[in-house]
Parts: sequence; C-alpha cells; structure tokens
Amino acid sequence: MKAQSIVFLLIGLVATSAHGRLGETRAQCLLRYGIPKTEAKLTDSLYDSEAQFKTEGMSVTADFVGGKVECISFERETQKELWTNESWREYELRAILERNGGVKKWENITGDKLVELGKTLEVLHYLDELMLNRKAKLVSVWATTDQELIAVNYVNVVGPIESHKLCLRTRRSLERQLATFKTERMKKLEHF
Repeated sequence: MKAQSIVFLLIGLVATSAHGRLGETRAQCLLRYGIPKTEAKLTDSLYDSEAQFKTEGMSVTADFVGGKVECISFERETQKELWTNESWREYELRAILERNGGVKKWENITGDKLVELGKTLEVLHYLDELMLNRKAKLVSVWATTDQELIAVNYVNVVGPIESHKLCLRTRRSLERQLATFKTERMKKLEHF
C-alpha cells in the first residue's frame, strides 16, 4: 500500500504531462519538437511556464523553472475507437530514460526499494491521502542511482479512457512539490 502511495506522489498529481529533455531550455525544446501547440506562463504553480508539443504521435509537455525543463511527460495519442493508447515497450522506456538521464544510470525501483525511496524523499506521511485523489494504475517507477531524477510509468484512467503516460522529474521539482503540499496541509490544520 505504501509503495503504491509513493507512486502517486511521484506522479506529482500530474495533470501536467510531457516535456522536452530534462535540463533543456525552451529554445532547445523548440528545435527538438517544433512550435508548441499550447504554451503558458504559470503564476500559481510549481513551474514558471509550460509548453505542450505534438510530435511523432505523442504529446510532449515541458514544465520549466528558471528557463530549464524540470518535469517532462510523454503521452501517446489516444486511439479514439479503442478509448486507450498503447503502453510503453521496454526498449522505448529505456531509450527515453537514457536520453533524459545523460550519463546517469537508471534502475527500476520496486518493493522495499520503492518504500525506501519514499522515506528518503520524506513523502510517506502524505501518500495515503494523495492516492485517494488519483485514478491511476502504476506500471513502473525508475530513478537514477543518485536519485536526482525520478520517472513514473503509469496508466491514468478517466471514465472509459485509459492514457499511458511517462513522467520524468528532477528531485528538486519533487521536493518543491512536497514543500507546497506540506504548506497546504498546514493551512487546513489551522482551524483545529
């Protein structure tokens, strides 16, 4: 239960999705993916701005902080007649991780290692409530060996539609989200 709860926090309550490669600038994303389909400055968010691209049958959303991508999500286009999109093949998943991790090595995090990752990032106190707010199925969680980059492969379920997503984040992005979450929880507790 705790392992699954960790995943939902790592997903980051992601209604935001894909991005250019982690650490890239907006200009680099434009070269890689072309003109964004949507773009916005964000004021009440963990990120400064967001750009969503469509390329190669995929939606790619980049969330920027200080002009660099801190969170990146990839989502295959949904097949309308099937109400779903294709799941990630192992070789595709590894290729995306390697391209975003640079020289860093990724490992699939399961069982006790997943719980330990949650403890390291100080998230266990918040996970049960977060899990209740997500309608998602975990496929896999990955982290670089230094735990500076984290990736969650999951299926988001909204009504009859299933959407396979891969979300990569920097540790800094996750820690900032946790701090925001703690602040929001403390505000709710002021009345007690």
